Amino acid sequence: MAVGQTSHHPRDFEAVEGGMAEPCQFERCLDVVGGSHHVFFCFLRAGEVVIPSDNGFDPTRHLAYGDVRMDSQIHPRLLEVRIKASKTDPFRRGVSIYIGWTDGALCPVAAILSYLVRRGSMEGPLFLFENGKYLTRDRFVAAVRDALQRACLDSSLYASHSFRIGAATTAARRGVPESLIKTLGHWESAAFMLYIRTTWETLGCVARTLVGQVARDSSA
Repeated sequence: MAVGQTSHHPRDFEAVEGGMAEPCQFERCLDVVGGSHHVFFCFLRAGEVVIPSDNGFDPTRHLAYGDVRMDSQIHPRLLEVRIKASKTDPFRRGVSIYIGWTDGALCPVAAILSYLVRRGSMEGPLFLFENGKYLTRDRFVAAVRDALQRACLDSSLYASHSFRIGAATTAARRGVPESLIKTLGHWESAAFMLYIRTTWETLGCVARTLVGQVARDSSA
């Protein structure tokens, strides 16, 4: 990524969501919107949400309809998502991820609940197109890039991993403690620090900060 280009920002996520609201080549993008909220707000890898292929669904490994639970059937404010397997969980112990209501226009709980109403309660992968096709990685990436282009953003700067990177970066910028970012992204080491992108504006302010500190020390 060139200096000055930032591709993992909440405003970008809103633009992607807006782009998906426009008519596009997919039968319905609602499952992709729900999936993108899932990946971003749960700090997930795309591979923890998508299915490898149309005949590759394994209910013991992949995210399924029954892996999402609500704290209330009437006014749900919290969702629990059970991730049964990931590349950092070779023994498949599983981990629960929690998503809360935001009371804002950008709300993962509202987006996922809206999708579930359309999806129905049939067993199988959590994210399905209306024609029954699974949300595979290729379809997910294609839909996101299509939405980015509709939002006039450079889709070449983004990949399926951008959501996880963007979540960690946004959390750090908003002052979320590192220990909580580590928990939210189910990182077992400090490797999550590699995901946090620092803008060139922030880096450029360091010299000013240092000069200010030297001046204060000199006057003390």
